[in-house]
Amino acid sequence: MSEEDLPLQPIQLNVRDITVVKTQDLLKDMYETYPNFGWPGKEDNNNGEEDIEELMLFNKMVVFDLIDVDLTLSLGAGYELLVPVQKFGMKVDLEIGYGGKIDRGSVRFCGPSLRVWYVTDTRKLYISFMKKPNIIPNFNVNADRGNGDFAFMDFTEESSTLDDVVERVLCDFGPGLRGPQDSSSTTKNTNKSTTAAAVNNDRVPPEGRTIE
Repeated sequence: MSEEDLPLQPIQLNVRDITVVKTQDLLKDMYETYPNFGWPGKEDNNNGEEDIEELMLFNKMVVFDLIDVDLTLSLGAGYELLVPVQKFGMKVDLEIGYGGKIDRGSVRFCGPSLRVWYVTDTRKLYISFMKKPNIIPNFNVNADRGNGDFAFMDFTEESSTLDDVVERVLCDFGPGLRGPQDSSSTTKNTNKSTTAAAVNNDRVPPEGRTIE
């Protein structure tokens, strides 16, 4: 069986460059440019600049930027993902993949700048979007109740707003990426106890956070 015949195609990943973030540049982002973002090593541990410098100096925290990340996940031609859905006593299978003018379902992620942290003591990895990512869907969704497919819908960058919704959610995981109109679930779900605790500590809730 060739790669073309596989249900899931090999992941395509390209990164134009990888740069190590200098300590002074990291501190500037954390304490001057975007002080209210939930940076690793700052929000969780209440570390000051000296603590971050020490972590970087002794390689207890390594930080680097991935420049122009291009990632594509693709199904094989003619393949679909089957998602069973049962609601109100009715069973429907959602079929995601090829259909209509789309012969190979895929999702492409383009990230101009991703920042990655690795903390050796905790063995934790953090990721943040330093620039707004771009999601490019290219798949068909239809429903099947056992009597044939119906309700066909193409999800592409031009034909749907799915990519815009996902991009707005991902912007919560990057500093300074949310506009005044953007307020995704991770922002809305900040509860009263979190807000009260922040006020008592003379702090505001973080304006976004990293993926851990």
